[in-house]
Amino acid sequence: MSQFIGRGEETVESILQQLFHLNARTFSQYPIRGIVTELDEFGSLSDEVKKHKFDFYVRRDNKQSLIIEVNYKHGDKADKKWNNIFVPLIRRKDMIPVTIDDFSCESLFKDMYHPITLGDWRDVLQALIHAEVEL
Repeated sequence: MSQFIGRGEETVESILQQLFHLNARTFSQYPIRGIVTELDEFGSLSDEVKKHKFDFYVRRDNKQSLIIEVNYKHGDKADKKWNNIFVPLIRRKDMIPVTIDDFSCESLFKDMYHPITLGDWRDVLQALIHAEVEL
């Protein structure tokens, strides 16, 4: 599975920066410690979860921030961790969790490297719409 880690992230980052460039800052590989500020809450997390880095954190001006995971064949264990641990935590922090999943993208994960296409934009925008992100 390691050949899939990071796949699509460069394209997503470029699209996010273009989409939000005037009203937000985009951070990649953002550590969970950045959103879990209370020492007790961080201490209660497992060591594996404490090491997690979100693919993207988009801090938006005057709107909810976004935590975005780009998933290409991550598997059941990662899905359960995302849905059972990360999504509730992100929502408690008044942020919006967004997943860009391989099974719902038609273009983004098609090839390892390709120029950014309208299909890639559509895949990212559909994920944001699905997460009910106000653009």
